[in-house]
Amino acid sequence: MKRVLLLARHDFGHALRDRLVWGAVILLGLMYLPTAGPTQQRPFIEYLFLVPYSLRKLSLVVVAAVGYNAIAGERVAQTIQFILGLPSTRRDLILGKTVSRTTIIVIAIGTMLLIENYLLVQEFGQQHFLPFWTMGVWMILYVIVWAAVAIGYSAASLSGYRTLLLLLGTYFLFSPNHGLWGIVVRPVFSLLATGSLSSPTYETLATAPFWLRITERFNPIVAFWEAMRWSVHTVGPGTPSGSLVLNLFGTVVFLGFGALPLLLGYRRFRRQELCGELMSGQTRLRRYIYAAFASAPTVLPQLEHWTGSRFWVLFYQDLKQTFRSWVTVGSIAIALAIISPSLLRNISPDPRFGMVGTLTWLPGMFSSACLIIGVSLGHRAIAGERVSKTHRTVLGLPVIRREFVFVKVFSRIAGALLILLPLVGLIEALVILQFGRAFPVLFFMWAGLITTFTIFWTTVAIGISAVTSTSYRSIAGCFAVYLFYSSSFGVWAWGVRPLLVALSGDGVSGSTVSQIQHEASVVQFIDHLNPFLAYQTIKEGLFILVDATPGVATLSVPLFLFSISALLFTSGSSLYLGYRRFKKSDL
Repeated sequence: MKRVLLLARHDFGHALRDRLVWGAVILLGLMYLPTAGPTQQRPFIEYLFLVPYSLRKLSLVVVAAVGYNAIAGERVAQTIQFILGLPSTRRDLILGKTVSRTTIIVIAIGTMLLIENYLLVQEFGQQHFLPFWTMGVWMILYVIVWAAVAIGYSAASLSGYRTLLLLLGTYFLFSPNHGLWGIVVRPVFSLLATGSLSSPTYETLATAPFWLRITERFNPIVAFWEAMRWSVHTVGPGTPSGSLVLNLFGTVVFLGFGALPLLLGYRRFRRQELCGELMSGQTRLRRYIYAAFASAPTVLPQLEHWTGSRFWVLFYQDLKQTFRSWVTVGSIAIALAIISPSLLRNISPDPRFGMVGTLTWLPGMFSSACLIIGVSLGHRAIAGERVSKTHRTVLGLPVIRREFVFVKVFSRIAGALLILLPLVGLIEALVILQFGRAFPVLFFMWAGLITTFTIFWTTVAIGISAVTSTSYRSIAGCFAVYLFYSSSFGVWAWGVRPLLVALSGDGVSGSTVSQIQHEASVVQFIDHLNPFLAYQTIKEGLFILVDATPGVATLSVPLFLFSISALLFTSGSSLYLGYRRFKKSDL
């Protein structure tokens, strides 16, 4: 036990010096605290359940940052042999990592809960202390369970990337709203219980059929939520819904969800060799590039004969290496897991919007998928070469840095097109099947919008990758951009836009997008420097041109053109600044 505590104390100090951990905690605060506290005179019980509803998603950012590299990072850095050479076992290492990383996560979430408790006392007084901290204990248990999952995955994985992909895949499997649970698992149980793939609708789980109440508690996220609600209603206002036995069963499932990956990760870690080749992917890339320049006239005779340029050789090799990456393949799978449930539910004629109006929702469904695909393709474009030292290999050949960056941009954009083309074709086939005919003009519009937003994120990620020194910082930079411009909880929503309204002096009544658009033209244009808002305006403008959104205001041509310029400026400036920084960097 002393060895476990010693390893935990050492790892705790090491993790606190990690800027990624601090960045994740700060990110959690920036995303959560602006919306913390009672608002709009909500009753206590409604406000109370909004706290875990927000924290259960946002807390996973901290869980992933703290836990994904717990064991895999030691393996990649070759420090694990040193640690296990000391008088400690692999079990001691797993337990020590679990204690230290869980402590960090609990401190971060506990701080958020303490701030919420202070705001709650200011609004409702101290009589609701017990219900709030009943919820708080469940929320702390929630992050502990997810931390165990992350550490178990890290112990079983050879790299931090695989751990992140496993975490994302697990969340999107069990996510009740956006995951595969509602589209795959629940229909299978429904078929076994009722003979139909369609599940019955219910207002609360307590009013659902008995077989469905049991089925849903096999989902650890649903089991946590129902057990937490039952506990809060037991000690506070409201009436407990559901039986004690079912909630105890759900609690066991939820705790098992954390224990099973940790146990399996330990068993796999115990049987693994620690001295295997960990940089095989970078070694293969180095060999590919050498082989390309050594035998390009024989390997690619037609290509060399056509162009006579090194550009296409590097382009081909980088594109091939991109699709051999686990990160790219896993990101494609996650993107499909995100959009599939929404597509299958919403691609059908809706009488409220008409046949044409229904299709205008497609670009919005793809927003998250475009982000994931773009970041996965761009974040390692240059930072990954720098970390693996292969940029020295490439730039040691007859190629300059400008060509190197251009190759990366064009190959990653080509990779995005290769990913989207079959996906867009499949969706168009589904549209024809559901609607009975094709809509060629709308097809080119929504497909072009999806492609544009994916290329936007790819170029932004490549620019950040050229600036940063590691792939993980590149990912953090991409999500910092997302956090800054997000219209719902980003810095632009609660910081920049209210500042624009305050400085406008045009009598704007509020800081929402609609109020700005209708009341202050100058602020309206400045607000569209936000690329997300610019993309939204471009999307609405294109659909207005073909009369696909009846009842929507007329198109403002200057604002539409300004929005296109803003989107191009953001992606172009990211690439330019990244290239300038990379050009001056010491290799």
